[in-house]
Amino acid sequence: MGLHRLRTRILAVGHRMVAAGLVHGTAGNMSAKDRVSGHVLIKPSGVSYDALRSADLVLVDRHGNVVEGRLRPSTELPMHLRIYAAMPEVMGVVHTHSPAATAFAVARRPLRTALAESAAIFGPEVSLAPYETTGTARLGLAAARAMKHGPAALLENHGVVAIGASVEDAFVHALLVEESARVQWMAEALGGAVPLPAAECRRIRAAYRERYGQATR
Repeated sequence: MGLHRLRTRILAVGHRMVAAGLVHGTAGNMSAKDRVSGHVLIKPSGVSYDALRSADLVLVDRHGNVVEGRLRPSTELPMHLRIYAAMPEVMGVVHTHSPAATAFAVARRPLRTALAESAAIFGPEVSLAPYETTGTARLGLAAARAMKHGPAALLENHGVVAIGASVEDAFVHALLVEESARVQWMAEALGGAVPLPAAECRRIRAAYRERYGQATR
């Protein structure tokens, strides 16, 4: 694919994150792993999405050493690298502070699945990752453990992290977490959300994996 194309894709995801209300200002970050080198491209620290250019993205190796770039990488680089190390199939990571989902994270409440669409992706719930200090590899390890059964986790007193087979997939998963949290929040005002039983979540997820999308020829 080439790093130039990957830079363009990551930048586009950053703009989609802002447009969807998942981040604002300089908050949050996103990264993608290059399939050829295994290096990671990540948003630089403290740069607003409005000012961000594809050339500003920082390329690092698996140890966090800067391979290419004039800016410092995101302070959440250790979290991203730990997730990639723990989950080799992951090719994209998105970290957001989206309001509704972050409210669940601050309340330390897992997001129980009440929507069929969420069950197809996350199973019975979006799990909580125990609190760890921001900017540490321990946070990445806690997140990876919480994402054992689904591609997103709530970070206690912090926000959301989502993963995917691409940075675009990770963004979609982060967006679905926020939408699910908003629906559950509104349902609480109507008397309470009714979560789907775990067995039904498993059935929905199995059917989704078998039948959703178009078969390749």
